Amino acid sequence: MKKVMFIIVGMLVSVSVNAATYTGTFNGDDDVVYVSLNVTESALYHFESFGYAGGTMSDGTVVSDGGFDSVFHLFSPFATEIAYMDDGRGVASASSGSSFDFMTDIWLAAGNYYIAITQFSNFWDGSNWEGSQTTGFEDIDGNIRSDAYAFEYTVSAVPVPAALFLFAPALLGFLGLRRKAAA
Repeated sequence: MKKVMFIIVGMLVSVSVNAATYTGTFNGDDDVVYVSLNVTESALYHFESFGYAGGTMSDGTVVSDGGFDSVFHLFSPFATEIAYMDDGRGVASASSGSSFDFMTDIWLAAGNYYIAITQFSNFWDGSNWEGSQTTGFEDIDGNIRSDAYAFEYTVSAVPVPAALFLFAPALLGFLGLRRKAAA
């Protein structure tokens, strides 16, 4: 009986996941990659880079270890930086032992946004890019890296119908009665 109830609850909650992956190379250490992001409905977005330590992206793309230390920036259409993330993925590079890939989750409302990917430490100062403090594709620990980047975003939209809020208390009450009767 419990299995049937969990199946019913599972049918009431629908989950859809979309992803977009990006790979390429920079022309120089102060290059910036821009990606337009059109959010049609509010959702939780997961942004993650794979260039530094490598790994397998959601579309199956296998990324080799050895890219540069990338930084994620998110902008409104009016060049206002909403968020940035440097590091956070927690996966160490086999070649350097360091963990310099970014990872962050951001709830975005419907609207247009722009993603910018830069090399550490090329940060937005409010009107311009500051420029990297390294020469070429060398990380902060002095490891020579390639000009390769790889990042993706995934979005999970979880619409919950109003019926679930009416159904859930009854389901919990029923499970409580069955447990009490079994005791």
